[in-house]
Amino acid sequence: MRQLAMTDFGCGCAAWARRAAAGLLFALAACGGGGAAPGDEDGPTIRRFGADRAAYYVGEHAVLTAEYANGQGRIEPGDLPIASGATLRTEALRPGAHYRLVVSDGTRSVARELPLEVRYRDRLRAVPMPFARAEHVAVPLADGSVLIVGGDAGQRTLPDRCYRFDPQTERFTDVGALSSGRVGFTAAALPDGRVLVSGGLRALTAAPEAELFDPHTGSTVATANPPAGSRYGASASVLGDGRVLIAGGLGGNGAEPSAELFDPATARFARLPATMTRGRYAHSASVLGDGRVLFYGGLTSDGRPAPPELFDPQTASFTTLPAAEDVVRGNHVAVRSADGAVWIAGGEDTDITQNAAILRFDPQTLGFATRGALRLTRILFAAAPLADGGWWLAGGDSSAAGTGVTDRSERIGADGVRRDGPALGARRFLHTVTPLPSGKLLIVGGADPRRLPLASAEIYE
Repeated sequence: MRQLAMTDFGCGCAAWARRAAAGLLFALAACGGGGAAPGDEDGPTIRRFGADRAAYYVGEHAVLTAEYANGQGRIEPGDLPIASGATLRTEALRPGAHYRLVVSDGTRSVARELPLEVRYRDRLRAVPMPFARAEHVAVPLADGSVLIVGGDAGQRTLPDRCYRFDPQTERFTDVGALSSGRVGFTAAALPDGRVLVSGGLRALTAAPEAELFDPHTGSTVATANPPAGSRYGASASVLGDGRVLIAGGLGGNGAEPSAELFDPATARFARLPATMTRGRYAHSASVLGDGRVLFYGGLTSDGRPAPPELFDPQTASFTTLPAAEDVVRGNHVAVRSADGAVWIAGGEDTDITQNAAILRFDPQTLGFATRGALRLTRILFAAAPLADGGWWLAGGDSSAAGTGVTDRSERIGADGVRRDGPALGARRFLHTVTPLPSGKLLIVGGADPRRLPLASAEIYE
């Protein structure tokens, strides 16, 4: 990497200011507040602002050094004070990391920018996982940890224990139990820190249809009322006001077109009058930047495709969008990238024909565009956004490609260009991939080719 040029933001007016000392304040105003120019010993000056290395990997820390005179220094973001000649260790770095040194004497100030090159190693690393799990849900929590809920452990009954992954120690801790183990359910973190767990198949049928689990205390309580119906393979979307939209799923009458809202303030469900155009399950639901929710694909009772739809929380209504393809697509993934777009990939139709096409949804135009294809067709895999604007996917069942359960990963860049990624430590499907605060990804569990749950976790970095 070439050396970064470090220059002040002064505007070169100092010579004029020295010739007209009486007009010094006017000269500074004319410079736009850029600070003293080189050689102006009375004003703040920055001699050096740099880092200990030219480039870094995601999750590493940089050591910044600042040398300046005639003022007090601070580093942004964070407004962190730093003395001249001192060093500061940054937080874990993500792609696009950018720091700014500001030196001010109370009246005048100068600043210097320092962009850092941060990239992924593009490798996987195993971390200890003291339990086996597949068909679970991984819930990102507000403190950066990840809660592992429900799923199958390969035992006589579905496990009720919940585990929390700490990204600082990279360890899993048992934090309590649900009222019953379950699969095919939804789980979503609420603003107050609790997690709403709803629907699916329960090991104990007498257990609540929906419950609120507190990962800090390990306690769980039933919601004030049950959801309107039992749903398997539904979606749960946390809206901007903290309410949770539960939609679709497989119920007693087949694929459900209905939806309901859970209000954490009252702990109650309320069924919506509006429904989707077609009932669906094994679909995707993506919360957009403006608060609306995009529903895509899913399996249907009659085998006909379910059109994409938008849910507007302001009007509590669904709007059908033009179909992006004329086939059913269920058990796929939908990933919202850093630019707000939603990427759709993988999946299968009613005849178990797998789909390799990659679609990109533009929330501005509400249009879909085909953006290439996966190297392997796959279902029941997992994907997550990367901090550099791209996204990553791994594992799944690639039987249509003649591969079966795979350990292969693929990476799609912010520009849509696809390339192969590193192989997982184990072939797996029905697993989860979750972004961590550092920008790394946590891969948890899944089932092996014999459909046995795995006690295996990895980190993509």
